[in-house]
Amino acid sequence: MVNPPDEYLVKEALTGQYWNLAFNDSHLQAKTATDPTPEKTSNLWLSPLLGDPQINGGLGFSFGQPGTDIGPLARLADNLLHRGMGWILPTFITDKLDHLANALHQMEVFCQKKPFLRAFCPGYHLEGPWISPEDGFRGAHPKACVISPVWQDFERLQRAANGNIRLVTLAPESPGALSMIRRLVANGVMVSIGHTRASGTLIREAAEAGATLSTHLGNGISPIIPRHENPFWGQLAEGRLTPSIIPDGHHLPVDFIQTVIAAKGLSQVIVTADSSPLAGLPFGTYTLWDTKVEVTQEGRVGIPGSGLLAGSGCFTDECLRWLVHNVPLTLREAIPLCGPQTAKALAISPIGANFQQSFALIDGKSPIPFEVVGVVFDGKIIRRDWLRQ
Repeated sequence: MVNPPDEYLVKEALTGQYWNLAFNDSHLQAKTATDPTPEKTSNLWLSPLLGDPQINGGLGFSFGQPGTDIGPLARLADNLLHRGMGWILPTFITDKLDHLANALHQMEVFCQKKPFLRAFCPGYHLEGPWISPEDGFRGAHPKACVISPVWQDFERLQRAANGNIRLVTLAPESPGALSMIRRLVANGVMVSIGHTRASGTLIREAAEAGATLSTHLGNGISPIIPRHENPFWGQLAEGRLTPSIIPDGHHLPVDFIQTVIAAKGLSQVIVTADSSPLAGLPFGTYTLWDTKVEVTQEGRVGIPGSGLLAGSGCFTDECLRWLVHNVPLTLREAIPLCGPQTAKALAISPIGANFQQSFALIDGKSPIPFEVVGVVFDGKIIRRDWLRQ
Protein backbone atom coordinates (compact mmCIF):
# COMPACT_ATOMS: atom_id res chain seq x y z
CA MET A 1 0.00 0.00 0.00
CA VAL A 2 1.33 3.42 -1.02
CA ASN A 3 0.98 6.14 1.62
CA PRO A 4 -0.72 9.35 0.49
CA PRO A 5 1.65 12.30 0.10
CA ASP A 6 2.13 14.87 2.85
CA GLU A 7 0.77 18.19 1.59
CA TYR A 8 1.61 21.71 2.76
CA LEU A 9 0.31 25.12 1.80
CA VAL A 10 3.15 27.67 1.56
CA LYS A 11 3.45 31.32 0.56
CA GLU A 12 6.25 32.47 -1.72
CA ALA A 13 8.31 35.13 0.07
CA LEU A 14 9.17 37.12 -3.06
CA THR A 15 5.82 37.23 -4.89
CA GLY A 16 3.11 36.29 -2.39
CA GLN A 17 2.04 33.39 -4.64
CA TYR A 18 0.67 30.37 -2.76
CA TRP A 19 1.81 26.83 -3.53
CA ASN A 20 0.81 23.32 -2.55
CA LEU A 21 3.82 21.15 -1.83
CA ALA A 22 3.38 17.39 -1.85
CA PHE A 23 6.06 15.09 -0.43
CA ASN A 24 6.38 11.31 -0.52
CA ASP A 25 8.78 10.15 2.16
CA SER A 26 11.85 12.38 1.74
CA HIS A 27 11.21 13.63 -1.79
CA LEU A 28 9.20 16.40 -3.40
CA GLN A 29 6.38 14.93 -5.47
CA ALA A 30 4.69 18.09 -6.71
CA LYS A 31 4.81 21.88 -6.41
CA THR A 32 1.56 23.37 -7.63
CA ALA A 33 0.43 27.01 -7.71
CA THR A 34 -2.85 27.59 -5.88
CA ASP A 35 -5.01 30.26 -4.29
CA PRO A 36 -5.57 30.40 -0.51
CA THR A 37 -9.02 30.43 1.02
CA PRO A 38 -10.03 32.83 3.83
CA GLU A 39 -9.94 29.99 6.32
CA LYS A 40 -6.68 28.53 5.05
CA THR A 41 -3.55 30.65 4.74
CA SER A 42 0.03 29.80 5.59
CA ASN A 43 2.78 31.04 7.86
CA LEU A 44 5.21 28.79 6.06
CA TRP A 45 7.05 30.82 3.42
CA LEU A 46 8.91 29.60 0.36
CA SER A 47 12.24 31.16 -0.63
CA PRO A 48 14.94 30.47 -3.19
CA LEU A 49 18.08 29.00 -1.70
CA LEU A 50 20.90 31.48 -1.20
CA GLY A 51 24.19 31.44 -3.09
CA ASP A 52 27.53 33.16 -2.62
CA PRO A 53 30.32 33.93 -5.10
CA GLN A 54 33.07 34.30 -2.50
CA ILE A 55 33.43 31.80 0.34
CA ASN A 56 37.00 31.25 1.54
CA GLY A 57 36.00 28.48 3.94
CA GLY A 58 34.44 28.18 7.37
CA LEU A 59 34.34 26.13 10.58
CA GLY A 60 38.14 25.90 10.41
CA PHE A 61 38.28 24.63 6.82
CA SER A 62 40.15 26.65 4.15
CA PHE A 63 39.68 26.11 0.42
CA GLY A 64 43.20 27.42 -0.07
CA GLN A 65 44.59 24.76 2.30
CA PRO A 66 42.09 21.90 1.92
CA GLY A 67 44.21 19.00 3.17
CA THR A 68 43.31 15.49 2.05
CA ASP A 69 40.46 14.67 4.45
CA ILE A 70 37.07 15.29 2.84
CA GLY A 71 35.35 15.41 6.24
CA PRO A 72 35.85 19.13 7.10
CA LEU A 73 34.62 20.21 3.66
CA ALA A 74 31.58 17.91 3.83
CA ARG A 75 30.69 19.29 7.27
CA LEU A 76 30.98 22.88 6.03
CA ALA A 77 28.82 22.23 2.97
CA ASP A 78 26.20 20.46 5.11
CA ASN A 79 26.17 23.37 7.57
CA LEU A 80 25.67 25.89 4.76
CA LEU A 81 22.93 23.81 3.15
CA HIS A 82 21.01 23.60 6.43
CA ARG A 83 21.26 27.41 6.64
CA GLY A 84 19.36 27.68 3.36
CA MET A 85 22.30 28.00 0.99
CA GLY A 86 22.17 26.11 -2.30
CA TRP A 87 25.55 26.85 -3.88
CA ILE A 88 28.87 28.66 -3.41
CA LEU A 89 31.99 29.46 -5.39
CA PRO A 90 34.88 28.24 -3.22
CA THR A 91 37.41 31.06 -3.27
CA PHE A 92 41.17 30.79 -3.54
CA ILE A 93 43.10 33.90 -2.57
CA THR A 94 46.59 35.06 -3.57
CA ASP A 95 49.21 32.36 -3.00
CA LYS A 96 52.14 30.73 -4.76
CA LEU A 97 51.07 29.20 -8.05
CA ASP A 98 52.15 25.73 -6.89
CA HIS A 99 49.94 26.02 -3.80
CA LEU A 100 46.96 27.30 -5.81
CA ALA A 101 47.28 24.49 -8.34
CA ASN A 102 47.49 21.86 -5.61
CA ALA A 103 44.49 23.29 -3.74
CA LEU A 104 42.36 23.45 -6.89
CA HIS A 105 43.32 19.88 -7.81
CA GLN A 106 42.44 18.63 -4.32
CA MET A 107 39.02 20.31 -4.50
CA GLU A 108 38.39 18.48 -7.75
CA VAL A 109 39.34 15.20 -6.05
CA PHE A 110 36.79 15.92 -3.32
CA CYS A 111 34.06 16.86 -5.81
CA GLN A 112 34.62 13.68 -7.80
CA LYS A 113 34.30 11.58 -4.63
CA LYS A 114 31.05 13.20 -3.51
CA PRO A 115 28.62 14.30 -6.26
CA PHE A 116 26.76 16.62 -3.88
CA LEU A 117 29.91 18.70 -3.50
CA ARG A 118 30.13 19.13 -7.28
CA ALA A 119 26.51 20.34 -7.31
CA PHE A 120 27.04 22.62 -4.31
CA CYS A 121 30.34 23.99 -5.69
CA PRO A 122 29.59 24.58 -9.41
CA GLY A 123 32.86 26.46 -9.94
CA TYR A 124 35.69 28.35 -8.29
CA HIS A 125 36.57 31.98 -7.68
CA LEU A 126 40.25 32.90 -8.08
CA GLU A 127 40.81 36.11 -6.09
CA GLY A 128 44.36 37.07 -7.01
CA PRO A 129 47.29 36.67 -7.36
CA TRP A 130 46.89 39.38 -10.04
CA ILE A 131 45.98 42.21 -7.68
CA SER A 132 47.57 45.42 -6.43
CA PRO A 133 50.74 44.78 -4.41
CA GLU A 134 50.30 48.04 -2.48
CA ASP A 135 49.46 48.07 1.21
CA GLY A 136 45.79 48.68 1.87
CA PHE A 137 44.67 47.84 -1.67
CA ARG A 138 46.19 44.36 -1.25
CA GLY A 139 44.22 43.77 1.95
CA ALA A 140 45.33 40.66 3.86
CA HIS A 141 46.70 38.95 0.74
CA PRO A 142 50.43 38.04 1.03
CA LYS A 143 52.54 40.60 -0.83
CA ALA A 144 55.26 38.10 -1.73
CA CYS A 145 52.77 36.13 -3.84
CA VAL A 146 51.29 39.03 -5.85
CA ILE A 147 52.34 38.79 -9.51
CA SER A 148 51.38 40.23 -12.89
CA PRO A 149 48.90 38.23 -14.98
CA VAL A 150 50.37 35.77 -17.46
CA TRP A 151 48.01 33.65 -19.56
CA GLN A 152 50.08 30.48 -19.20
CA ASP A 153 49.78 30.77 -15.41
CA PHE A 154 46.01 30.90 -15.67
CA GLU A 155 45.99 27.93 -18.04
CA ARG A 156 47.97 25.94 -15.49
CA LEU A 157 45.50 26.74 -12.71
CA GLN A 158 42.51 26.07 -14.94
CA ARG A 159 43.89 22.64 -15.83
CA ALA A 160 44.27 21.87 -12.13
CA ALA A 161 40.64 22.92 -11.66
CA ASN A 162 39.42 20.77 -14.58
CA GLY A 163 38.15 23.92 -16.27
CA ASN A 164 35.99 24.94 -13.30
CA ILE A 165 37.41 28.40 -12.50
CA ARG A 166 34.34 30.53 -13.24
CA LEU A 167 35.35 33.88 -11.77
CA VAL A 168 38.64 35.77 -11.53
CA THR A 169 39.23 38.91 -9.47
CA LEU A 170 42.12 41.07 -10.64
CA ALA A 171 43.40 44.64 -10.60
CA PRO A 172 43.17 46.24 -14.05
CA GLU A 173 46.29 48.35 -13.46
CA SER A 174 48.48 45.23 -13.33
CA PRO A 175 50.74 44.95 -16.40
CA GLY A 176 48.93 42.82 -18.96
CA ALA A 177 45.61 42.87 -17.07
CA LEU A 178 43.44 44.24 -19.89
CA SER A 179 44.71 41.58 -22.27
CA MET A 180 44.09 38.96 -19.59
CA ILE A 181 40.50 40.19 -19.12
CA ARG A 182 39.81 39.82 -22.84
CA ARG A 183 41.22 36.29 -22.96
CA LEU A 184 39.39 35.20 -19.81
CA VAL A 185 36.07 36.46 -21.11
CA ALA A 186 36.69 34.86 -24.52
CA ASN A 187 37.18 31.56 -22.66
CA GLY A 188 33.95 31.84 -20.68
CA VAL A 189 35.41 33.09 -17.39
CA MET A 190 33.76 36.04 -15.63
CA VAL A 191 36.04 38.87 -14.51
CA SER A 192 35.65 41.06 -11.46
CA ILE A 193 37.63 44.17 -10.52
CA GLY A 194 39.02 44.09 -7.00
CA HIS A 195 41.96 44.86 -4.72
CA THR A 196 42.76 47.70 -7.10
CA ARG A 197 43.79 51.33 -7.05
CA ALA A 198 42.48 51.90 -10.59
CA SER A 199 40.08 54.75 -11.22
CA GLY A 200 38.24 56.57 -13.98
CA THR A 201 39.48 55.73 -17.46
CA LEU A 202 41.11 52.44 -16.47
CA ILE A 203 37.90 51.17 -14.84
CA ARG A 204 36.02 51.94 -18.05
CA GLU A 205 38.70 50.21 -20.13
CA ALA A 206 38.41 47.11 -17.94
CA ALA A 207 34.63 47.08 -18.44
CA GLU A 208 35.13 47.57 -22.18
CA ALA A 209 37.49 44.57 -22.15
CA GLY A 210 34.74 42.48 -20.54
CA ALA A 211 34.86 42.86 -16.75
CA THR A 212 31.32 42.77 -15.38
CA LEU A 213 31.66 42.72 -11.58
CA SER A 214 33.33 44.52 -8.68
CA THR A 215 34.62 42.36 -5.83
CA HIS A 216 33.55 43.45 -2.32
CA LEU A 217 33.30 47.12 -3.28
CA GLY A 218 34.39 49.33 -0.39
CA ASN A 219 36.94 46.82 0.87
CA GLY A 220 40.37 45.79 -0.36
CA ILE A 221 41.33 49.45 -0.54
CA SER A 222 43.67 51.84 1.25
CA PRO A 223 42.15 53.86 4.10
CA ILE A 224 43.76 56.98 2.56
CA ILE A 225 42.78 57.68 -1.06
CA PRO A 226 42.47 60.75 -3.34
CA ARG A 227 39.02 62.25 -2.99
CA HIS A 228 38.32 62.20 -6.75
CA GLU A 229 40.72 59.85 -8.55
CA ASN A 230 39.98 56.69 -6.60
CA PRO A 231 38.46 53.25 -7.30
CA PHE A 232 35.04 54.10 -5.83
CA TRP A 233 33.71 56.65 -8.27
CA GLY A 234 34.73 54.79 -11.42
CA GLN A 235 33.14 51.53 -10.29
CA LEU A 236 29.97 53.21 -9.03
CA ALA A 237 29.60 55.16 -12.27
CA GLU A 238 30.33 52.25 -14.63
CA GLY A 239 26.95 50.75 -15.50
CA ARG A 240 28.47 47.52 -16.80
CA LEU A 241 29.78 46.56 -13.35
CA THR A 242 27.70 44.73 -10.74
CA PRO A 243 29.29 45.20 -7.31
CA SER A 244 29.32 42.69 -4.49
CA ILE A 245 29.20 44.03 -0.93
CA ILE A 246 29.90 42.45 2.46
CA PRO A 247 27.06 43.44 4.84
CA ASP A 248 28.34 41.81 8.01
CA GLY A 249 28.43 44.86 10.29
CA HIS A 250 32.24 45.09 10.17
CA HIS A 251 33.28 45.59 6.56
CA LEU A 252 30.99 48.47 5.56
CA PRO A 253 28.92 51.19 7.25
CA VAL A 254 25.22 51.45 6.52
CA ASP A 255 25.54 54.72 4.58
CA PHE A 256 28.08 53.21 2.18
CA ILE A 257 25.74 50.30 1.43
CA GLN A 258 22.83 52.70 0.96
CA THR A 259 24.96 54.74 -1.45
CA VAL A 260 25.89 51.67 -3.52
CA ILE A 261 22.23 50.66 -3.74
CA ALA A 262 21.19 54.20 -4.66
CA ALA A 263 23.85 54.41 -7.39
CA LYS A 264 23.31 50.95 -8.88
CA GLY A 265 19.75 50.03 -7.96
CA LEU A 266 18.76 46.93 -6.01
CA SER A 267 18.72 44.82 -9.16
CA GLN A 268 22.45 45.42 -9.80
CA VAL A 269 23.94 44.69 -6.37
CA ILE A 270 24.91 41.28 -4.99
CA VAL A 271 25.97 40.09 -1.56
CA THR A 272 28.94 38.04 -0.46
CA ALA A 273 29.72 37.01 3.09
CA ASP A 274 33.41 36.66 2.10
CA SER A 275 33.42 34.01 4.83
CA SER A 276 36.84 33.40 6.36
CA PRO A 277 37.95 29.84 7.15
CA LEU A 278 37.41 31.00 10.75
CA ALA A 279 33.74 31.84 10.20
CA GLY A 280 31.56 30.02 12.70
CA LEU A 281 34.40 29.44 15.19
CA PRO A 282 34.54 30.79 18.77
CA PHE A 283 36.39 34.04 19.44
CA GLY A 284 40.12 33.71 19.92
CA THR A 285 43.44 33.89 18.05
CA TYR A 286 44.17 31.44 15.26
CA THR A 287 46.83 30.89 12.58
CA LEU A 288 45.51 31.47 9.08
CA TRP A 289 47.56 31.81 5.86
CA ASP A 290 50.70 31.60 8.08
CA THR A 291 49.51 34.72 9.93
CA LYS A 292 47.99 35.30 13.35
CA VAL A 293 44.32 36.16 12.92
CA GLU A 294 41.89 37.16 15.65
CA VAL A 295 38.16 36.47 15.91
CA THR A 296 36.69 38.99 18.33
CA GLN A 297 33.67 38.50 20.56
CA GLU A 298 31.77 40.72 18.12
CA GLY A 299 32.61 38.37 15.26
CA ARG A 300 35.21 40.57 13.53
CA VAL A 301 38.00 38.62 11.82
CA GLY A 302 41.24 40.56 11.43
CA ILE A 303 45.00 40.68 11.79
CA PRO A 304 45.75 41.99 15.31
CA GLY A 305 47.22 45.49 15.44
CA SER A 306 46.95 46.10 11.69
CA GLY A 307 43.39 47.28 11.23
CA LEU A 308 43.11 44.79 8.35
CA LEU A 309 40.14 42.46 8.03
CA ALA A 310 40.78 38.87 6.95
CA GLY A 311 37.41 37.92 5.56
CA SER A 312 34.16 37.72 7.46
CA GLY A 313 33.19 35.79 10.56
CA CYS A 314 29.69 35.06 9.32
CA PHE A 315 27.84 33.32 6.50
CA THR A 316 25.46 34.58 3.82
CA ASP A 317 22.22 34.06 5.73
CA GLU A 318 23.60 36.23 8.53
CA CYS A 319 24.45 38.97 6.00
CA LEU A 320 20.86 38.81 4.76
CA ARG A 321 19.53 39.36 8.28
CA TRP A 322 21.93 42.27 8.79
CA LEU A 323 20.60 43.93 5.64
CA VAL A 324 17.01 43.58 6.84
CA HIS A 325 17.76 44.95 10.30
CA ASN A 326 20.18 47.74 9.42
CA VAL A 327 19.81 49.18 5.90
CA PRO A 328 16.90 48.40 6.29
CA LEU A 329 15.57 46.24 3.46
CA THR A 330 12.48 44.09 3.41
CA LEU A 331 12.95 40.34 3.17
CA ARG A 332 11.53 40.54 -0.36
CA GLU A 333 14.22 43.08 -1.29
CA ALA A 334 17.10 41.34 0.47
CA ILE A 335 16.71 37.73 -0.68
CA PRO A 336 17.44 38.35 -4.40
CA LEU A 337 20.75 40.07 -3.52
CA CYS A 338 21.87 36.95 -1.65
CA GLY A 339 21.79 34.40 -4.43
CA PRO A 340 19.25 34.70 -7.27
CA GLN A 341 20.81 37.88 -8.70
CA THR A 342 24.28 36.47 -8.14
CA ALA A 343 23.67 33.38 -10.27
CA LYS A 344 22.32 35.63 -13.02
CA ALA A 345 25.33 37.97 -12.78
CA LEU A 346 27.68 34.99 -13.02
CA ALA A 347 25.69 33.40 -15.86
CA ILE A 348 25.49 30.06 -14.01
CA SER A 349 22.57 27.73 -13.30
CA PRO A 350 23.56 25.51 -10.37
CA ILE A 351 21.18 22.83 -9.10
CA GLY A 352 20.63 24.82 -5.92
CA ALA A 353 19.30 27.76 -7.94
CA ASN A 354 16.55 25.72 -9.63
CA PHE A 355 13.56 27.08 -7.70
CA GLN A 356 11.24 24.34 -8.88
CA GLN A 357 13.29 21.62 -7.17
CA SER A 358 15.45 23.50 -4.63
CA PHE A 359 14.18 25.95 -2.01
CA ALA A 360 14.08 26.92 1.64
CA LEU A 361 11.04 27.01 3.88
CA ILE A 362 11.12 29.86 6.39
CA ASP A 363 8.93 30.77 9.35
CA GLY A 364 6.80 33.71 8.25
CA LYS A 365 5.81 34.48 11.85
CA SER A 366 9.32 34.62 13.24
CA PRO A 367 10.84 37.97 14.27
CA ILE A 368 14.13 36.59 12.91
CA PRO A 369 14.38 37.30 9.16
CA PHE A 370 14.96 34.21 7.05
CA GLU A 371 14.56 31.72 9.90
CA VAL A 372 14.97 28.45 8.02
CA VAL A 373 12.74 25.55 9.08
CA GLY A 374 13.12 23.40 5.99
CA VAL A 375 15.42 22.85 3.00
CA VAL A 376 14.73 20.98 -0.23
CA PHE A 377 17.70 20.42 -2.53
CA ASP A 378 17.17 18.94 -5.99
CA GLY A 379 13.81 17.52 -4.89
CA LYS A 380 15.11 15.88 -1.71
CA ILE A 381 14.20 17.03 1.79
CA ILE A 382 17.41 17.96 3.60
CA ARG A 383 15.95 19.71 6.63
CA ARG A 384 12.41 19.26 7.93
CA ASP A 385 11.73 21.25 11.09
CA TRP A 386 8.41 22.77 10.15
CA LEU A 387 5.03 21.88 11.61
CA ARG A 388 2.23 20.73 9.34
CA GLN A 389 0.28 23.71 8.05
